[in-house]
Amino acid sequence: MQMLSGQYTTYIGADAGGIARMRIIAAGYALGPRVQEIMTGPHSPVRSAAQLRGATIAVNAPDSITTDLLYTALAVYRITPAQVHTVVIPFPRWGPRWPRTG
Repeated sequence: MQMLSGQYTTYIGADAGGIARMRIIAAGYALGPRVQEIMTGPHSPVRSAAQLRGATIAVNAPDSITTDLLYTALAVYRITPAQVHTVVIPFPRWGPRWPRTG
């Protein structure tokens, strides 16, 4: 493989474990609309981030930029990391749970 894109922690772990020799040559992560979102299912009673206090929130990459951005978004509503519960569910397992939209 000549190049790839994904979570830095995965690359660092693969390199440290001797699984692959990795070299990060440029940051490929550009934050923009619809790059990182907090989503709810179509039948969820949650309609705003302010309602997430005490909620369980699925994340695909714990202790990463994903959770950092989640906690930053929640801080606007005075919700601390201790006031939500995150569970790890990798994206491939989300598929059947979420309806596809255009």
